[in-house]
Amino acid sequence: MICLRPSEKSSEAMKEKIFNSYATQVASLYGISEAEMFSPDKSKSVVDARYMLMYLCKMRPIRVMVIKDLFEKRDLVMHHSTVVHGIKVAEKMMKLDPDFKTAVKSISREKELA
Repeated sequence: MICLRPSEKSSEAMKEKIFNSYATQVASLYGISEAEMFSPDKSKSVVDARYMLMYLCKMRPIRVMVIKDLFEKRDLVMHHSTVVHGIKVAEKMMKLDPDFKTAVKSISREKELA
């Protein structure tokens, strides 16, 4: 068991709070429940929502392993490489899909104001 110092514990709690806030906003945007987002469902809307969540967290910046762990905390087990792939796909979507880009900017801007 890893013992975290108080500052590390508060940092992890802050990252989890950010992750959860983004998860709520992204699920709402995609018209899915958070339960669906963290289920094994591989439908396009659910997968795209996960990719957006991964991208938002990475831009925060939250490390890939922490993002992976936060998904696992919500009962969706995935590999490190899955998170890396999701972030890369989202980066491409930022360049090619203006609606995706607008949504990401809107959510990240809301988080900055909170």
